[in-house]
Amino acid sequence: MVSRPRITKLIADLLKDHDLIVVRAPSGAGKTVALADWAASGATTGYISWVSLDERYADRVSFWREMILGTALRVDESHHELISECAEALLAGADTRAVLRRFVPFIPQTTIVVDRLDLVQDDELIEDMVWVLQRCHHLKAVVATRTRSILETPSIALALDTAFIGAVPLQLSVEETREVLAVRGFTMDPVEVHAATAGHPLLTRAVETVHARSGQSNLTASVETAVSDFLNLSLDKSSLGQATKEFMVRTSIPESFTPDLAVKLSGSESVTNVLNDLEDQGLGMWFQYADHQRFEYTAAVRVLLLKSLKAMDPRDIDRLTRIVIEHDLAVGNAANALRQAIAISDLDLASKIACDHHIALLLSQAKTVRDILGALPISRLRKHPALIMALALCHNATSTGRVKALEYFGLAVVFAGMYKHSMDAGQRIWMLTLESAALRFAGKLEPALKYAKRAVEGFEQSPWELKERLSALEPTLYDQAAIAHIHDQQFDAAADLLCKSLDASRRAATGPSTFLTTGLLAFALASAGRCKEARMHLAWLNEARWPPGMLDGYWATTYRLAQVREAMDRQSYTEASEYMDLITSEMQVSEFWPQIVGFRTLLDLHRTGVITGPASLEARIRRAHKAPLNDSGQIDLDRLRATMYLIARQPQKADAVLSKYSRPDPRVLLMQARIALYLGDPAKTMKLTGIDDLGPRLEVHRLLLRAAALGRLNDAEAARDNSHAAAALMVEYGLTMTGALLPQEDLDVLARYVQADEPEIPAPFGVLPDRAETASLTPRELVVLNAFSLHGSANEVAGALNVSVNTVKSQRRSILKKLEASSLEEALVIARRQRLLED
Repeated sequence: MVSRPRITKLIADLLKDHDLIVVRAPSGAGKTVALADWAASGATTGYISWVSLDERYADRVSFWREMILGTALRVDESHHELISECAEALLAGADTRAVLRRFVPFIPQTTIVVDRLDLVQDDELIEDMVWVLQRCHHLKAVVATRTRSILETPSIALALDTAFIGAVPLQLSVEETREVLAVRGFTMDPVEVHAATAGHPLLTRAVETVHARSGQSNLTASVETAVSDFLNLSLDKSSLGQATKEFMVRTSIPESFTPDLAVKLSGSESVTNVLNDLEDQGLGMWFQYADHQRFEYTAAVRVLLLKSLKAMDPRDIDRLTRIVIEHDLAVGNAANALRQAIAISDLDLASKIACDHHIALLLSQAKTVRDILGALPISRLRKHPALIMALALCHNATSTGRVKALEYFGLAVVFAGMYKHSMDAGQRIWMLTLESAALRFAGKLEPALKYAKRAVEGFEQSPWELKERLSALEPTLYDQAAIAHIHDQQFDAAADLLCKSLDASRRAATGPSTFLTTGLLAFALASAGRCKEARMHLAWLNEARWPPGMLDGYWATTYRLAQVREAMDRQSYTEASEYMDLITSEMQVSEFWPQIVGFRTLLDLHRTGVITGPASLEARIRRAHKAPLNDSGQIDLDRLRATMYLIARQPQKADAVLSKYSRPDPRVLLMQARIALYLGDPAKTMKLTGIDDLGPRLEVHRLLLRAAALGRLNDAEAARDNSHAAAALMVEYGLTMTGALLPQEDLDVLARYVQADEPEIPAPFGVLPDRAETASLTPRELVVLNAFSLHGSANEVAGALNVSVNTVKSQRRSILKKLEASSLEEALVIARRQRLLED
C-alpha cells in the first residue's frame, strides 16, 4: 500500500473533537497502513500506544495487563511500583474494574491504537475501554476492525464522542491507484483500473495479481477473474459459504436495497446478519438514505452478480424485477422503477410509471429519466407516446434542451394521434392530455385548448371505476387544461379547473402536485384581478414547507409570478423585483416567458423611472424567446411593444403594432383606447372601451380609461361615476390603479375621484408622460438626443450614427429649441425628466 496523507489528516482532525474513532473496513482495505502513517506523522500530540491484537492479547486480562505495562514506560519512575502492582493484581484474579480504577490516574496524555478489534470475543473488554475513556479525559482511542462491535451502538454514542471511518474514505483515488501500480511495476491504465474496481484496495491488488499471472492484455477479463476469485474466497473464508451467492444474485437486481426488500427477493427471513457479514468481507456496504439504511454491493461485485443473474429462468428474473419495481414505487424511487420496467421490456408498465409519477420524476430526477429514455430508439417508443412526452418534458426543463424538447413534443403528438384509437378509454383521456400539453408547448394554443377540454369532458363523464383508475393522473389532467385556459386569458375557467385539481391532489395525498397547482391557482386569480383570493393561496404557499428542489426555478415559476403581480398591485415594486430575480433565468425555459418579460419591463419602469425603450425590449425578447409563441402570448408582447412606443412618444408606431389584430381582443382594444387618448381623441377611447364581460382587472382599467376620456370631454359627473365604479371593484377584489397606463395628469384627477370614496387606495405612479409637458421631437431627433446621452461630442454622435457633423449640429439646435434648453447638459436633464431617454 502507499502513503495517503488525506487519511492521516482525517484521523488527526477527528481526534481533535472525538474521544473514540472506529475504523471499520474489510480485510485488505488499508486500515493498518493508514493508522501507521498517521501514528508516524506526529499530527497528534501525546503518546501513542499501539496494540495489535492476536490470540495473546484478545482476552480481558491479557489486554489490560499489556496496556498497564506499556504505560509504565511513559510515566515518572516513582509510579512504576504502583503501576506494576496493578498488572500483578490482574494476574492474581482481582476485579478488573477495581484494578482499572486504581490505574486510570496514572495514564498520561495518550492515544491508544487497537488493531484488529474484531478478534475480541469478550464484550466486557470493550465495555472496559468505554468505561476508561469516560473517566480519563486525556485518553483517546482509535480502533481498527473488520466487523461491527458494541462500539457502534447508540448507547456508546451517547456515552462518548464517537466518529466512524468506513470503507469509502479508504478507497483509493485515481492518483493513489496510479501510485500503487507504479510501486508494483504495472503499466495498466490507472483510470481504467480505478473505474473497474471503484478504488477498492483489495480488488485493485487482485486485479494486478491476476493480470500479471495470466498475462491477459484485456483488462476487463482480468477484472472479471479477480472479482470472481475475490468473491469466492470471501465467501469461503467467512461463515456464509457459497450458498450465500444465490442470495446475492437475487438481491443484485436493484442498485441498493433495504432489508425488507432483501427478504422479499431472497425468501430468507433473517438477512441483516448476512448483509453485515458481506460488508465485513468487503463485498458491499450499508449507507444511510433519507430516514432508513440501504445496502449496496461493491460495483465490481454487482457486475459479476448481474452476469450470473442472466443465467436464471427469465420468468424468475421478471418476477423478482416486478418486486423491486413495486418496492421502488412505494418508497418514492420512481426513476429506478422506470429503469427496471424498461429492463424487462415492459413499456406499458414504464408508461404507467411515467404518467402516475411524472411530477416526482421531473422535479428531482429529470436528468436520470432523460438518460434512461434517451437510450431507447424512437422506434421502440412510438406506441408509447407517454414516454416520448416524459422525455420531451425532461429536455424542456433545461434551456439547452429546448430544441430537442420541441422535436419530442412533435413526435408525441404524431404518435398519440396514430395509436390513441387502439387504446382503452382511460388511455385515450390521458393521450388527449398529453397532446394538449405538447401542442401548447409547440405554440399551438387553439388545438391545445380543444384537446384539453375534450380530456376534461371525457374524464368527468367517465364511470366511477375509470375515474378511480385515473385518480393519480386527475390533478395533472386538470392542471394541464387550466394552463391552456390561462394562456387563453380564461382565468375564471382556469381557477375552477385548478380547484378541482386541488381536491384531487388532497384525496390522492400528492404533495408536489398540491404546491404546483396552488401556485397556478394564485397566478390565475391574480391575473384575473381576484387579488384577495390570490393572497389567501399565496399566504399558504409562503408558509408551507415545499418539497426539496421545488421552490427554486422552473417548478415555482407561476407561484413567483403571482407574488410579483400581487406585490405590484400593492405598489411594492422593490419586493416584486426580488421575486422576479428568482425566476429571471427561467425566461428561456418556462412557457410563461412572455409574462416574465412583461413584468420585468414594467418593474424597470416603475422602479427606476427610466425607459426600457423599444430596442431594449426587443433585445430582452430575443434573449428569452427559446420556445414557440402562441397567439395569446404574441398579443401580450405586442401590447408591451405598443406601451414602450407610447412612452417613447411614438403613438403611430404603437398603433401600427396593434393594427394587425382584426379579432377583437380586450387587451388590444384597451391598448388602442390608451393610444387614442394620448393622441387627443377621447371620443375614440369611449368607442373602443364599449366592451363587457371582462375580468376584474381589465374592467377596472376599462372604467378608468372611460373616466379619463369623459374628463377630457368635460363630462365630470360621468367621469366621477366611472371612477366610483372602478373604486368599488378595487375594494371588492383587492386591486389598485396600478397598470392603468394613463398619463399622470389623468391619473391625478382620477385618483382624487377614487380616493374620495376609498381613501385607502394609493395614488398610482404614471409611466406615460403628460402631453403638455412633453416636447414634440421627431423620431430622428429622439435618436440624436439618445446618442448625445451616450457620446460627449457632435463628432462622436456623427460617427456613431454614420451621418455628417453638420446634420448632428442642426438637429441639436432643433432639440435645444424644442426643449427650451440653453445647453446640451440642460437638455439632457429635461429629456430625462420627460422620459425621452432610453435605458
